[in-house]
Amino acid sequence: MEVGHLFFDYYDNLKEVDLRFLSGTNLKEPYFDKWLDAYPDPYPQRYRKNIPYNFVKQNGTLLMTIKDGEVIHPKVLNKEPLINVD
Repeated sequence: MEVGHLFFDYYDNLKEVDLRFLSGTNLKEPYFDKWLDAYPDPYPQRYRKNIPYNFVKQNGTLLMTIKDGEVIHPKVLNKEPLINVD
């Protein structure tokens, strides 16, 4: 609940991929608090829940979009390599 969370979504067999960020505090009230109330004691098995895609898309910060293997968001200003490999 205190860490940031990254969410990937993809389309067309990974030809387009979005990466979004949501802080744990933004997820605490609508999801984590409710899940914690229902958390089994003792913990018998894996407890896995989902954050709905629409919530992530509406509330998350889009960090990056990759389309056909190229970063299209944020705009890449310089396509020069960062390291000279010669």
